[in-house]
Amino acid sequence: MKDKILRIDEVFRVPSQKSGGVILDKVDGLRNHYHVTSRPDEYVVGEGDPTIGLGAGINTPAEVRGSDGLIRRPAIIIRSSPHKSGSHQTPWRDNFDIDNGHIHYFGDTKTAGETPELTRGNKELLALFDQHHSDDPVVREKAAPLIFYLSPKTGYAIFKGYGVIRSASRVVQRHSQTGETFTNYVFDFTVLGLEQEGDGFDWNWILDRRDPSISVKETLKNAPLSWKTWIKEGHSSLDKLKRKVSKFLVTSKSDQVVSPGSDSEILLKAIYHYYPTNQKKKRFEGLAAFVASKVLNETGEYEAGWISPGSGDKGIDFYGVLTVGKGFGKARMIVLGQAKCEKLNSPTSGTHVARTVARLKRGWLGVYVTTSYFSNHVQEEIIEDSYPLVLINGKKIAEVVAKELFDRRLTVDEFLDWVDAEYEGQLASRRPEELLLS
Repeated sequence: MKDKILRIDEVFRVPSQKSGGVILDKVDGLRNHYHVTSRPDEYVVGEGDPTIGLGAGINTPAEVRGSDGLIRRPAIIIRSSPHKSGSHQTPWRDNFDIDNGHIHYFGDTKTAGETPELTRGNKELLALFDQHHSDDPVVREKAAPLIFYLSPKTGYAIFKGYGVIRSASRVVQRHSQTGETFTNYVFDFTVLGLEQEGDGFDWNWILDRRDPSISVKETLKNAPLSWKTWIKEGHSSLDKLKRKVSKFLVTSKSDQVVSPGSDSEILLKAIYHYYPTNQKKKRFEGLAAFVASKVLNETGEYEAGWISPGSGDKGIDFYGVLTVGKGFGKARMIVLGQAKCEKLNSPTSGTHVARTVARLKRGWLGVYVTTSYFSNHVQEEIIEDSYPLVLINGKKIAEVVAKELFDRRLTVDEFLDWVDAEYEGQLASRRPEELLLS
């Protein structure tokens, strides 16, 4: 049932449902959460709330005994209401960092007179903690997933994904209104990724977990791939399975490499073979500096500086300065460049990329030019850590050079000979800060 797919950041209506009637599919133009999370035979209800409710911060649907005889809870629903933070109802503030796969969530102890392990929500989450951290895949298979929501105001809920408990610890909190201190639990949840599902969560999985006629293993049919992998590999796999928005921002290999048999491939191969030895590959820095200047001048005003000699370059191959803005409002940034003439179908080394980043100072910009491409992992690290690094792959090199050949009416060898002839005159050993004095 396609109407059971929940999208990250989708807003649902959660209307008051205290009496019998038909559960509408939409309310006020938004999908009705009760309708999405119910079976068709539950669309007409009797007295009481529908099966899946969001009334509390920690919601626990009823357990079922499956056809395998195992008792399982379909899911535990976690809801946070930022608009109530600091109130008598919610004397704490949760942190939902969904883009980086992390939620910092406080339990349901609210007063000094409560035992934190015995409050209903804390008790359920602590029991689930033991299951999520079990070394036995059979135990993890039965364990309930956590489903996350933010409630911006009463009657509305924003779906924020699903996941598992990473850690749990006791904390002492102070009530924002009464000033009294009380002991509570704080939980760190890992939000698991849904990349393979197109960032959509199939609620049919939870409906299967609610169905007593099927076994735990049968419920995995509609489970996300990250959940199935977590069952197999356990707690140690969380870092690779957690949701990372950067994964949606990376450029695939197919978009970075030239098409087989194309003119671009012929051109890029000619460039690669023009620098056949390690000593000759050092001179690729001249072409890399040229290509970088063309790319950076597309969005700013770039001035080439110099190329570092073979020794003592400290991991930087060329320098320049990029000016953004004009007059009093302009800013100048030192640019450090790295050049790698590498095999076209092997990703560039993450170590070399890290070496370039390590040389950057505050306000500086890096540019990395390679005849190959950048792996997903390298791109994710750059995006997640907000490194100021411009990535130029082999496909872009071919595009820039092809335009130069057309504009200058030169063959590829004639053009590369011209670039190479300029190489010696560009060598210099100077401090990068001198670029700002010109």
